[in-house]
Amino acid sequence: MSAAQQRGHRYNPWLHAQELGLAVTYRRLPDDMCGAYDHSARTVILDPELTVAQERVTLAHEIEHHRRGHAGPQSAQIESGVDRAVLRRLVDFDVLARFLDRGFVVDKPLHRDVLAHWLGVDGPSVCQAVDLL
Repeated sequence: MSAAQQRGHRYNPWLHAQELGLAVTYRRLPDDMCGAYDHSARTVILDPELTVAQERVTLAHEIEHHRRGHAGPQSAQIESGVDRAVLRRLVDFDVLARFLDRGFVVDKPLHRDVLAHWLGVDGPSVCQAVDLL
């Protein structure tokens, strides 16, 4: 099964980028950016200061831009659609639902951190995933 067919914790965006023939490079980006996709160079650029979870989410996000054929900055509406698609790929919603059924609340930092760890994403992505349930 290819990386593109994996979901949840099994999805490996680094392997997916390799399968797609995308280069992944690291360089300091402006403070408001975690990553970027250079369509003409088929390259994802990631900020080296990201945590592993942030890097996983950001790489998946930039791969989705590649998949959709995006080049250059996109509107907030398109970015929101990319974010939703990425969360559907990264997050195991059955696991998320089980945690929430057991009383986990994303408004509590400790709960959000535990959920982020189990889901392999960052805290903001946990909050966005809950909104998709």
